[in-house]
Amino acid sequence: MHKTRKLKPVCQVIDSAGGIRPLARLLGISAPSVWEWRLRDQIPAARVLELERLTGVPRYVQRPDLYPVERSRIPKTRRAA
Repeated sequence: MHKTRKLKPVCQVIDSAGGIRPLARLLGISAPSVWEWRLRDQIPAARVLELERLTGVPRYVQRPDLYPVERSRIPKTRRAA
């Protein structure tokens, strides 16, 4: 059975932009800066909202430590009878 691997948030953002260089161009920063995010495995807090707008990756996916999932976004499940 093949397991689906979940991408790390920083990789989701990079992939959504088309790669490290395209993301760097979108933000007007150097590609090595974006590479550092990948190495640290964390998106800078100051970039989260801009990245959400540019890539569509939600803020709560990028930085759940800063933007916890709102209860309204959690799907309701049926309770067992």
